[in-house]
Amino acid sequence: NHNPTSYIRRLWDGQSWVNHGQTTYEYDANYNLLSYTSQDWNGTEWVGSLRYMKAYNVNNDLTSALYQQWKNDTWENLGQQMYTYDINFNQIHYLFQLWDYNAWKNNQQITSCLLYTSSDLKELK
Repeated sequence: NHNPTSYIRRLWDGQSWVNHGQTTYEYDANYNLLSYTSQDWNGTEWVGSLRYMKAYNVNNDLTSALYQQWKNDTWENLGQQMYTYDINFNQIHYLFQLWDYNAWKNNQQITSCLLYTSSDLKELK
């Protein structure tokens, strides 16, 4: 497994390297990315910036993703994506919602329709 667990970005200020940003990653036992958190350096400590959290089904298909930003010392929702699959694990639906104060508001959706031929159906039997 060569998945990164963290990295730090530093910028050269003309005399030394100065902390700029840090990102940490978390994975599940199947190496699926569960979350990554980006933080900025404020001169004395790391403070939140952005966070993405993901969930997967038993087939390791992405089922949801939540996007948040650090604001007023807490994580606030920005958007979320939800994915739906058929019994053959084909993605059939995608929904993207934006956070609007206290509720999720629909923004975009995509629905897939898979066409099966009679020979495909015979193979499924």
